[in-house]
Amino acid sequence: MANKTFFNAVAYGIVPLLMRVGIQCIAVLVNLCIIKVYGLIAAGSALTLSVKLSVLSSVATLADEIVVLLLSIICLMPLLRDAQTPFRLHRSSFSPVRTAASVTAATIGTKFLLVILITVTGFAERFSNNRILEIYSGIHPAVRFFAVVIVAPIVEEICYRGVMMNRLLASVRPVVAIVVQAAIFGLMHLNLVTSFLAFIFGIASGILYLRFRELWLCVVAHMAFNITGDIVGLLPERVLNNTRLWHIIILGIGLACVGIYFLIKQPATELLHAQSNLNANAFDPQELVH
Repeated sequence: MANKTFFNAVAYGIVPLLMRVGIQCIAVLVNLCIIKVYGLIAAGSALTLSVKLSVLSSVATLADEIVVLLLSIICLMPLLRDAQTPFRLHRSSFSPVRTAASVTAATIGTKFLLVILITVTGFAERFSNNRILEIYSGIHPAVRFFAVVIVAPIVEEICYRGVMMNRLLASVRPVVAIVVQAAIFGLMHLNLVTSFLAFIFGIASGILYLRFRELWLCVVAHMAFNITGDIVGLLPERVLNNTRLWHIIILGIGLACVGIYFLIKQPATELLHAQSNLNANAFDPQELVH
């Protein structure tokens, strides 16, 4: 019976994921139309082929991200409200500014340490998919920033921590909900290195949402996580191969410890009432805030 409840919860939670895939398919169709129109417009242009391809990549990516963002908000927000309905919460008493700053510090510090770890051990070099980097290499930095730091955190947090995790929490224990949504989040990145990083972040973001029940904090953490990867990527290779590496490690540990300490000091959101249409007795409501 417990296994049946678990698999029902997973199936119920995967609905937003399927919707996310459908939204991406629509974005691909929009991209194909843009490529066709751009080809007709640029046919008589005096621009070189490399410039034409660079402009096309940026325009197509920007259109893709705008479509994904708008459709995700339109389609997933009703699911988010529905998923949050079974949970009635007290008003949060934590400080938004201090908590957001703590989340940012903890995320940046942890991402520094993770990226250094997979770089120094050679894990990134052996298992990274360079084709993903090639896709973004020809895109304008502003478009890349919009895609990676703005759109991806908003859409993915709504989908995974917002809709999927809330639906899982309605029928399974919090620890199971956190691990399952993080695992699915990691697998969807289709790359061993990024999947590993996404799984770790999914666990942390799930715990963050469970404690404060504020999705915007998860979005802030996700933005910090994504942009930190780019910052580390801009460091000269020699920095990662000599004694200055310890400066970054110390900085990462310091930021992570300070951020986590002040997060723990912030009061968690208290659960007023929880009920579920799937299985009201599947978990202890007090587990959501402790």
